[in-house]
Amino acid sequence: MITMIDIADEPIGHFSERTLCVTCDKVTAVYAVVVVVINKKFKASNRVHTINNIIEYADALVCKFNNLGLASARELYLALENCPNRINNMLAEAGYSKLHLSTINLLRKESFRTSNCTERQSIRWYNDTITMIGDDDNVNITDFPEIRAVIKDTATSQGRHVPIRWVNNVTAKLASSGITSISKLRDAVNTGTINTIIARKGKPGLNKITISGIQSTLELSQDFRQGRS
Repeated sequence: MITMIDIADEPIGHFSERTLCVTCDKVTAVYAVVVVVINKKFKASNRVHTINNIIEYADALVCKFNNLGLASARELYLALENCPNRINNMLAEAGYSKLHLSTINLLRKESFRTSNCTERQSIRWYNDTITMIGDDDNVNITDFPEIRAVIKDTATSQGRHVPIRWVNNVTAKLASSGITSISKLRDAVNTGTINTIIARKGKPGLNKITISGIQSTLELSQDFRQGRS
């Protein structure tokens, strides 16, 4: 049985009824599915995963669906309801990788369930998830402040959950791979070699949605410095 979970950046009291209904129900469905997908994926390869693996994959899916204009669980369900090719065609047209059929089937089931849930259920699932993922880290990486600033802006633009933890992890991964300046980061992203560089240090690469977010942040910061904001 799939465990229903929900997650958000702010305490539940900060949500309007509209936000809770439209945003959190979709995230609830995505996170419930990702728990199952990650468990199966790592079990098949005899590896152990952490909660960060779940958060990273779920955030990437949420960001993709947001960019496709699927703002609620109901909209997600309607995109999945009749034909799995529809959502994959939408993803492909936006430049994203396609989903496995098993993932699509799980998303269809959970998006339907969460789109029909009550507000009380949404709040309970939210609280369960907050307990599961724990509090965000309070430790900031003081080295490589320019790199960290780019990753922080990326986290904000993509609505990353436990953003401080995610920013610290990505910044540390880049720095340990020798990407220690904005120019090196920009070159690695623009040439498509960032994951190759990271892999040389024996570390797992970044999600494609993370890389595209970093690229967008770098482009925006460059435009701002050149007076095109």
